[in-house]
Amino acid sequence: MNRYNLYVDGSWLFKLCDADKILSRRTEEREKPFPLDFLKLTRYVEKQIASAFGSAEVRPVTRYIYTSIFNLDGAHAIDQKLRRNVETRGSFVKSAEEAGFSSEGIIRVPFKPWMGAKLKAGLYREKLVDTSLVARLVEQAISDHGDDLVHVVLAGDVDMLAGIRIVVPDYSQKVVLVTTHPEAFAKDEQASSFDLAMFSFAHGPFFLEKAVEDIIKGRHVYSCSNPDCHRVFSRTEPLPKQTNPFCLGCAKKRGRGRRLAGSTAL
Repeated sequence: MNRYNLYVDGSWLFKLCDADKILSRRTEEREKPFPLDFLKLTRYVEKQIASAFGSAEVRPVTRYIYTSIFNLDGAHAIDQKLRRNVETRGSFVKSAEEAGFSSEGIIRVPFKPWMGAKLKAGLYREKLVDTSLVARLVEQAISDHGDDLVHVVLAGDVDMLAGIRIVVPDYSQKVVLVTTHPEAFAKDEQASSFDLAMFSFAHGPFFLEKAVEDIIKGRHVYSCSNPDCHRVFSRTEPLPKQTNPFCLGCAKKRGRGRRLAGSTAL
């Protein structure tokens, strides 16, 4: 049996799930945010651990999500876009908590007037998220030396791995990275290929863009049958067994409309 701790950079993952980002681009509605299922994400991580370590049983110790959320209480003249973003991020974090993630890494930041200008200029930078994540991982690695304990880091910024490598001597065996591929996508969504080359992992890294079917919300998940598409979509009801699954776009092109593509509801 392998035990594991899961450390999620929630700020990075939240951006990754935004409309027209790596994950949503692989769905039939790339213009909408990717509907991430945190329970499925957990099962995906456990599946990778079981396969990599040859474990018949995998058990979580603790799952952490680290991010910051503005506290808008008492703030005046808040931009509506910012307010929607805060509300959406709050819902994102709540769904993680409902899936069993610890909320200890949620940093509530009192909103100050100067922050608005920084945000609009793209100059605002979150504080404490990365350092808090690494500090917790290091603490757990020091306090629990069990040979069966694995630390799974889900993040796009691999700078944090430098400190982990120093403190966790057997990091190559004990630390598993889940990220996005360093060469295929936009710079702000990926890990650095140069940075990744500096680290030697016995297992992984594992790339989230290859796991869209495993982590998308929905009861019945399909990949479009069009060989030039393969977009992922989910339905509340299963599609007829005698039909090939087509996403809405491909079904429309084939003149089949929504009848064979099914309802878009999750």
